[in-house]
Amino acid sequence: MDHLDCQLLVRALSSKSSQVELYGIFRDIESLSLSFDFYSVSFIPRSLNSEADLLAKVALCNVSSSAR
Repeated sequence: MDHLDCQLLVRALSSKSSQVELYGIFRDIESLSLSFDFYSVSFIPRSLNSEADLLAKVALCNVSSSAR
C-alpha cells in the first residue's frame, strides 16, 4: 500500500483520471503499478508523516545536487 501526502494525486489515482499537472507522475505510478498483483493508495496528512516528508525532501535535494 502506498501512503501519499498529495490528496489531489490520491484522488486522481482512485478515480483513474488525472489533471494535466499530475499527468507525468500519474502515468509513472500507473505504469509501475502493473508490476504488482494489487496496490492501493491512501492519503496521509504531511503533519502526521513528517519523517517520510523529510526523507523525500532530502532525496530530492540529493538528486538535484547530483544533476549539476
